[in-house]
Amino acid sequence: DIQRILAAEVLVEGEAPDTTCDHLVIAPIGSDAGEPYFRRFSTFACIVRFDRTDMHLAAIKGGASFLVLTGGRRPMDYLFDV
Repeated sequence: DIQRILAAEVLVEGEAPDTTCDHLVIAPIGSDAGEPYFRRFSTFACIVRFDRTDMHLAAIKGGASFLVLTGGRRPMDYLFDV
């Protein structure tokens, strides 16, 4: 539903496009360590700025079901190599 509501572009197709999440988490803006923050949530989606590759990786490692990238630009190509 989020993809449809936001008219979002899918950058990487996942295995389960109809994933449900219990939490919608906004990534820290500062230089906080992201992974311990994200591990507090069981199933979650993460809203994060397109240019915060450190938070993208922390959210993925922390178990995010998917990321919603803000800012209207593509993230670094490095993110797709993970």
